[in-house]
Amino acid sequence: MTRIVITAPFDPRIAAELPGEVVTASEAETGQSLGARAAADPVFAAALAEADVVIAELDRIDDDALAAAPRLSLVVACRANPANVDLAACAARGVEVRTTPGRNADVTADFTLALLLATVRHVPAASAWLRAGNWSGDDVFEPYARFRGIGLSGRQLGVVGGGAVGRRVVRRAQGFGMRIAVYDPFLAPGALGDDVQHLELDDLLATSDIVTLHVPLTPETTGLIAARELALLRPDAYLVNAGRAALVDRDALLAVLREGRIAGAGFDVFHDEPLSSDDELLRLPNVTLTPHIAGASDDVVVEHSRLAAAAVASVFPPPSSSPSPSPHSAEVREATAPDAESRTQAATHRNADASPTHPDDSREATAPDAESRTQAATHREASTPDPHEREHHVTATATADVVVLDIEGTTSAAGFILGDLYDYARPRLDEVLGRDDDTVRAARADAIAETGLDADASDAEIAEALRGLMAKDVKSTPLKTLQGIIWAEGFAAGEIHSQFFDDVPPRLHAWHEDGIRLAVYSSGSVASQVPWFRHAPQGDLTPLVEDFFDTVKAGPKKESASFDKIAAALGVAPDRALFLTDHPDEVSAALAAGWQVVALDRAGEPWAGADFAAPAVASFDEIEVTR
Repeated sequence: MTRIVITAPFDPRIAAELPGEVVTASEAETGQSLGARAAADPVFAAALAEADVVIAELDRIDDDALAAAPRLSLVVACRANPANVDLAACAARGVEVRTTPGRNADVTADFTLALLLATVRHVPAASAWLRAGNWSGDDVFEPYARFRGIGLSGRQLGVVGGGAVGRRVVRRAQGFGMRIAVYDPFLAPGALGDDVQHLELDDLLATSDIVTLHVPLTPETTGLIAARELALLRPDAYLVNAGRAALVDRDALLAVLREGRIAGAGFDVFHDEPLSSDDELLRLPNVTLTPHIAGASDDVVVEHSRLAAAAVASVFPPPSSSPSPSPHSAEVREATAPDAESRTQAATHRNADASPTHPDDSREATAPDAESRTQAATHREASTPDPHEREHHVTATATADVVVLDIEGTTSAAGFILGDLYDYARPRLDEVLGRDDDTVRAARADAIAETGLDADASDAEIAEALRGLMAKDVKSTPLKTLQGIIWAEGFAAGEIHSQFFDDVPPRLHAWHEDGIRLAVYSSGSVASQVPWFRHAPQGDLTPLVEDFFDTVKAGPKKESASFDKIAAALGVAPDRALFLTDHPDEVSAALAAGWQVVALDRAGEPWAGADFAAPAVASFDEIEVTR
């Protein structure tokens, strides 16, 4: 029976329906390591030692925690960004990490409108004035004049950031009859509807009556709204921020508010939290303040409980469930797989520093909503056809016990990897290189040796050299290691997802059902391969795959010895193994090792039309494998 330990706040009705034995324990407010907690609490230690699944919100899942949970195979972080989880340590131990992105997007959007209304209609000031006993018969109409504000209908709302919260704010504001302008350089025109205007940031700031910020905090977005940008706001404009305080330059903001250069502002987030009692913001009459409560809703607990339960059920299906992707799998995918526009947006606007000790994830709710996720169909169909009903014309046959798959250009479009995923990794190399982690330190040293940099090279210098390798698509082991860490985090956060050609998943299901073993061999690290197959738009494909190999585990793909090593690891004779790849040199290496090979010659892929030393097909539909 699956054993599940829950330390996060959790809906008891949903907990009762989880597929296994559930142990609940209140979460430590300090966000301590579960390993330290186990060391101090024998009862909890016993529960953790038997846990297959841990569901946590603040508690840290680090090396100590993983050592105390030897059976652990799944961690669910009840937040969008798993800042409380050591992803590299989990990857090293084969522990999958899931998240609950967008869990608070609706309530944060609700609160944004509430804060907006309270600000432009002076609600807190009017309430305080009334409670102080200032309304008298001497001038019964005094509050009517004192607290006169603006209406929303017909006014322009400028939304900075079109992610999960931004999209929901747009829909709510449209209900008030507002005109909407959005700044999001990675959002295609029309993505939020034909009646939403897409503007450059300067134009949006200069023309909007109210501006609201919904951009995750990254090095690129820190100080996005500085003195120059604030100067573009009209004197009668309002600024609302329920996202991240550091998006706005504090000194410039205080000067604008102090001098009355805009009508007012509403803030739920601050540069220093909690706000000190002598903070100047508390003395400014044109500012509405709330103590970071945008995500403080019981509905958030219910939503992250639902998403966490779906994640557990997709990995540990109830006994009556089919081993093939279930409705639960589809539900988790819907909650975590961004559309093409949002994936690109995430490449610049990722929330890189979500606090692991703050339960309000309003600043991290960047996963796209259900409406935008349906647009992912522009990349690939999200449904998986019955593999036995799909028509295919066989042009290559093989008798094999094992099929080993290349990824880039074979199962998936090289352009997707070299585009979306590389774009996601490039700006994050500097931060990852600076981490105090054994895997990163080893990759850092290898990168210095490989690129010829000085031993004391800075993180920025190493990152720039690695970006140069990426530009040339050099198959570098340290680069692949670092990319694997970055991509694993992106998959776990729901900020990126994978892509498979339509013909691939049905054939994988069919071969698996026929008893054909499946494995993967790619130059990308195993840490990135597993989530790639886990987060396929067509469903979780990892249950079909027996093992994953990369150039660290097996060796270079253009050397026959690497294929010898894989055959030995799988316990299969070389002539009973079939390798599928799109690269001519890999075809030759596998053939030299005595393997069977079928080349994928897909139109538009880098090696299309190459001279292959093996049978070539245009799709998996043209391959027939029997035992």
